[in-house]
Amino acid sequence: MSTASSTHKPVMHDGRPASGATVPETDCRGCPSSGGEFCSRLTHGPDGCQPKIGKRETTARSRQILYRSGETPREIGIIREGIAFQYVLVPDGRRQILSFCLPGDFLSTSLVTKGSMHFSIQALTPMRLCLFDREATVAFIRDNPESATAFTRICMREKERLEARIVDLGRRTAEERISRFIIDLMRRMEQHGHAGTRLPFPMKQKHIADALGLTQVHVSRVIGRLRAAGLIEVSGGMIEIFDLKGLRELAGERRG
Repeated sequence: MSTASSTHKPVMHDGRPASGATVPETDCRGCPSSGGEFCSRLTHGPDGCQPKIGKRETTARSRQILYRSGETPREIGIIREGIAFQYVLVPDGRRQILSFCLPGDFLSTSLVTKGSMHFSIQALTPMRLCLFDREATVAFIRDNPESATAFTRICMREKERLEARIVDLGRRTAEERISRFIIDLMRRMEQHGHAGTRLPFPMKQKHIADALGLTQVHVSRVIGRLRAAGLIEVSGGMIEIFDLKGLRELAGERRG
């Protein structure tokens, strides 16, 4: 597995953006996540464009650290554009990627119930984030049953993905792990309104390796076999799935 560099300048420290990171706020109508399960409950007004709690926007460059383990952020981030990943470093510097965060996702749902970070978050691509005051967000969820229910569903889906990843790491082959990783990405993109079999895929082999407990060489070989079998093609930061049924079979799924 690879080691993560600690030299990147943080975008946010203690929940606040680095100098120059704040950008003019835009309304929610143009956001692909505005109709999402939670974001749709954060807006009001005739056009659904005004946040019910204070919001500001910030940007992040690719590879910048958004939160560091041990920090106590004062704001909770929801991704408007871009992809990030949560990770933990073990003492010798090796990295385990816990999850990839997509547009519409909370950067960390645990911040709603716990004030400090137990993992770090890094931007994989250039990003645009909506930041909400943590205390106001917690109060909003507590005082609005529909929002609390929506947030609970988000947490349960996150839990189910992590449980599936445990099975991947413990019992599935490299081909099954990578096939399931691609299928899960497609399903999550669909949930956020990105339908189709051609998807953004900025993950490098080192990211897939660190997420799935494999070496970069093994990841390269498996992706090569998937390409040779006509199942997928990866190019220019995109992945195209040519044979979803075949990929599901390789992943161990038995659906048409």
